[in-house]
Amino acid sequence: RVLVKTGSAFEGENVGAGLSHYLEHVVSGGTTASLTESRIKERLRSVGGATNAYTSYDETVYFIDTTTDHYKEAVQLLLSYVTECAFEESEYERERNVILQEFQMGDNDPGRQLWHSFMATAYRRHPVRSPVIGHRSRFLEIDREKLMSYYNRRYVPENMVLVIVGNVEKRTALETVTDLVKTV
Repeated sequence: RVLVKTGSAFEGENVGAGLSHYLEHVVSGGTTASLTESRIKERLRSVGGATNAYTSYDETVYFIDTTTDHYKEAVQLLLSYVTECAFEESEYERERNVILQEFQMGDNDPGRQLWHSFMATAYRRHPVRSPVIGHRSRFLEIDREKLMSYYNRRYVPENMVLVIVGNVEKRTALETVTDLVKTV
């Protein structure tokens, strides 16, 4: 897992736009400076890895679950996601449409609507009053440059924690991560 200290509460002047959530979609398995989206999918299949991501108010998390034999490859892929996102136009647009569908699903979910109303009432000024996904009107204002700027500001080493869990030798794992970080 790579945990990035960025969620909807960190969006500053863009609070309520859903930048962190949008980034989660674009970054997770998308084209990077060193790998195409299709190559990433191939590599995930070859290691039998299950991958996903999520965003909350204060973090965005990317993960790959695989066997111990393939943890180095998983770490390499995760680091590529969070440090080399290429923001391909087709992927950016595709994920924009996916999120617009998520807005529609949320509009039809009474529980979600109740939660959004509660948060907006309980937090009058704090950024968590806005949904993690953002508000549709603010989301539609996001352009590629705004998203890339937010990525460059928030996806920095001091905002990231890498976690490896499993039957791995800790010294070897640390050396692997150190070597990989030097190359990205």
